[in-house]
Amino acid sequence: MRTATKRRLLALPSTDRLRRALTYLLSENEFLSPGGIRSMSKYYQDHPYVFHCEGHETTVRYSPGTANRHVRRQLELAWPVWVSAQLSPPGSLGTLHHFYGDSFQVEFPTGSGKQLNLDQVAPRTRRAAD
Repeated sequence: MRTATKRRLLALPSTDRLRRALTYLLSENEFLSPGGIRSMSKYYQDHPYVFHCEGHETTVRYSPGTANRHVRRQLELAWPVWVSAQLSPPGSLGTLHHFYGDSFQVEFPTGSGKQLNLDQVAPRTRRAAD
């Protein structure tokens, strides 16, 4: 006989902070694309990120569907972070929906005025290959 499994959620963001984070994640001008969630915000297409370290300057710019040699190498080094960015949103949104229910709704996509619960949003954030 199988015993019932209790589910618990340890969430760091409040619902207000989660809603603010999802505003960026679900924005077509930021992370949401027709193929799922981008690993880098589209914002950086017109506003490249430049950082300096030990006399070297590196520029990271969003380039749709491609990665230049520098960025590709950085992704190889930061593979676990990249994998998290690619795989976690749909599963995480489904888990959050389990706890918050249908009453927690967000605008999808950001700026559209259309409100959906997280269970409805999750499949729309999957990569096209999923």
